[in-house]
Amino acid sequence: MPLSAAIVSEKLDVVALELKENHPEAALLIWEAVAENNVLRATPYGAVACYEMGSQYEKEKQYAKAAEKYSQVPVEQSVTYKNKQGEIVENKIGARCAYNAAWAYFKTENWQAAAEAFMSIPPQANLMRGEDEVVAACCMARMLNQKEAVPANGISWAKAVELFQKNNNLDKIKGDGEYLIDYARSLAGLSAENDPAATARVAELRDAALDVYLSIAEQDPRVHLAVQARIAAAELFLQKEDYRAGMLELRRAIEHCDQTEGRDGEIVDAEKVKLERALALKRLEEICNDPNAGEVAGVAKRLLQRYQNAP
Repeated sequence: MPLSAAIVSEKLDVVALELKENHPEAALLIWEAVAENNVLRATPYGAVACYEMGSQYEKEKQYAKAAEKYSQVPVEQSVTYKNKQGEIVENKIGARCAYNAAWAYFKTENWQAAAEAFMSIPPQANLMRGEDEVVAACCMARMLNQKEAVPANGISWAKAVELFQKNNNLDKIKGDGEYLIDYARSLAGLSAENDPAATARVAELRDAALDVYLSIAEQDPRVHLAVQARIAAAELFLQKEDYRAGMLELRRAIEHCDQTEGRDGEIVDAEKVKLERALALKRLEEICNDPNAGEVAGVAKRLLQRYQNAP
């Protein structure tokens, strides 16, 4: 009678573990063969093989391949084994693979896949720490900010805000413009949602987002982030129909882009600064064409001409 797939994959795992220390390449060949076999991969030790291959790809900084391999393991998958004391132990390997996949997706900037992987991790797995919650919230904010992504698995602006504000997570990201801009985006996004819980707090949420954006603009040494924050602040002012304040923030953003040379302590990523400047000009042009902007539209038009003609 042929051995079942579960027994085969377990026996192959034992062989791979014996080889791992002195012949790691041979061990990886075994795990790779198991992970690539549809029947063996569906077994508990098939999940172990996927985990081992994902770990290897991570070591090689092949994060897309690592994420793909981790994602082949169902989040509810577990494997039992005997520890050194002879006790039977259950390893929630599916939850661990989901966690590792989330971080691997984050490193490839696949925000939607990362957010969904983080959200799939069961709370009882006790894997999510403060840093993980912040990164999950950032992924949600970036995914939702792309607009073409469809929210799924409980992903929302409200959930992102909840994760940012949980425990002392905001203290952990104090002074980090890259994370703070995602927090501000989440506040602004929540203020624009048709969420009954958010409707009564629209002004409060927008003001909180503005405070964060403007603090990044004044304090973050990375020029493209400071400029990005000013543009986001301008967009909020425009939502409030405060066209003058929006125009002023766009002007400051463009002038910051144009006056970076020689500023002490600033970090300039020329390509990103160029992209942000183009976005600021686009937003300025929108004010020019907005029938509700009144006399501000005329001023914006003159600014636009000046900045478009700048060397």
